[in-house]
Amino acid sequence: MLNVGYAETGSANGHPVILLHGWPYNIHSYVDVAPLLASTGYRVIVPYLRGYGMTRFLSSETFRNGQQSAIAVDIIAGGSA
Repeated sequence: MLNVGYAETGSANGHPVILLHGWPYNIHSYVDVAPLLASTGYRVIVPYLRGYGMTRFLSSETFRNGQQSAIAVDIIAGGSA
C-alpha cells in the first residue's frame, strides 16, 4: 500500500526504536535524539509518515487516511516486510 521512506542509524543488531513524527513536523525533528539513542546501542528507525518526505502510496486508488490507527497499521506492516 505504501513505499515508506525512512532514516536509520545505530547497530543493525540493536533493539529497535521507532520514532514517529507528527504534523507539521518530519523526521528531522529527531536530528538530536536519534544519534543519542544509537550511541547507546539502539537501532533507530525514523519513517516519514503518510504524506511526508519520500513516503508514497503505491496506487492512486488507495484511500488517503492520516488517522493514528492507519499509521499504526503502516508501522506494523513495515515490520513484517
